[in-house]
Amino acid sequence: MDWSWSVETQTTDPTSCVIARPPKQSALTHGTEKVLKFPRPWSVSPRCLHRPRGSTDRNAEGPAIETKFLFGRLMKTTVGEAVEETLKHTPPKVRDHPLCDLCAFACNYLIQSLYPLIHILLIIAPQKNQRTMSFAGDTELQQEHKAKIQRVYTEVAKVVVGQDYMVNRLLVGLFTNGHILLEGVPGLAKTLTISTLASVLHLDFQRIQFTPDLLPSDLVGTMIYNQKEGKFEVKKGPIFANIILADEINRSPAKVQSALLEAMQEKQVTIGETSYTLDKPFLVMATQNPVEQEGTYQLPEAQVDRFMMKVFVNYPTKEQELEIMRRISNMQFDFTVNQVLTKEDIFAIRKEVNKVKISESLERYIIELVSATRKPKEYKLDHEAQYIQFGASPRASINLNLAAKGAAYLEGRDYVLPEDIKEMALDVMNHRIIMNYEAEADNVKTSDIVAALLNKVPITK
Repeated sequence: MDWSWSVETQTTDPTSCVIARPPKQSALTHGTEKVLKFPRPWSVSPRCLHRPRGSTDRNAEGPAIETKFLFGRLMKTTVGEAVEETLKHTPPKVRDHPLCDLCAFACNYLIQSLYPLIHILLIIAPQKNQRTMSFAGDTELQQEHKAKIQRVYTEVAKVVVGQDYMVNRLLVGLFTNGHILLEGVPGLAKTLTISTLASVLHLDFQRIQFTPDLLPSDLVGTMIYNQKEGKFEVKKGPIFANIILADEINRSPAKVQSALLEAMQEKQVTIGETSYTLDKPFLVMATQNPVEQEGTYQLPEAQVDRFMMKVFVNYPTKEQELEIMRRISNMQFDFTVNQVLTKEDIFAIRKEVNKVKISESLERYIIELVSATRKPKEYKLDHEAQYIQFGASPRASINLNLAAKGAAYLEGRDYVLPEDIKEMALDVMNHRIIMNYEAEADNVKTSDIVAALLNKVPITK
């Protein structure tokens, strides 16, 4: 018998949408012993609200179970009345048990102490494979933004198949003002995804193909002498755009990479003796090929640290590749998409993301995760410590905080859960943890280190 809370959501009204109650039975027979088990609502997250009774699979789902208590009623009546009403729906055999009074007292205490927290955690119960982009208190403008974000996914999916993960990370970077580095073998639609997303956004877009003979002036611009006017004029380069696609960034020399990465950090470039501020929003989406190293220039660790996330792009599934083959082999396939978001929408969404709440305990959890990369032995990571040469920089904690807020917003919440931090930790830290030669010899990757961090570092209250 399951002793977890049952939850069902129906509307966005916080006084009527969340239905929750303790289990029907408050004691169960285990052999000859009477065992009491009480619910732990603080451990419930939206991802497991619809888990079938008895299932230990975190990804499993089942139907919502009918329950009795409305939070609106809990707020309008005393806790004692609420517990009394629960007992009315308890089987007589259990209700007459001598331990029932103890159970009622425990339920009374738990509900009185914890139902505000349950209310916050269970406002939204998203279904499987469904993005719930609304929560209580949304304004009409916020609802419009969330609907537009759904349309962005839909428009990109018209052209790109099976890269929702990459699109999600690109949107997180866009809404949190962070630059993204994509890494994957050729042919995984990295360039196509970025160019398609740029077409969906009503922004200026420039694609720069990095080559060994590229010069910094080809990127930022230069001074050109005007013979007719008898003076030098500024010819701005392609970097003066809102979205920059730096294709195969590791194929250009270090001086060109530095020119781009300086613009990423300072949001301005200098031509001659004059500095020019780049237009907002300014977002760099770079790609690099990890396979072919001949004729490439590896990004220095200090430079790559300026990217908010480094996202590894994987192969599509067989079904996805079948759909890709059918689309691309159709020579009349239409690659055009509709524009959805404007600059004003992006700035407004950034303000909404900035209002996403994160508790102090989760803030400290981020700091502990980053600190564990620098002093792993203090966190009982002795095995992993032998492979780490340098830990993550303070940019890791800053960007992990922002990425978690962006992920929570795209999931339809105005608060951050531990799952958001864990979900974004790999993309934020995998290029900031510098491994030594022993790790390369033993085939230990940064993803293994991050997985160990998430497993060993606890969340403190």
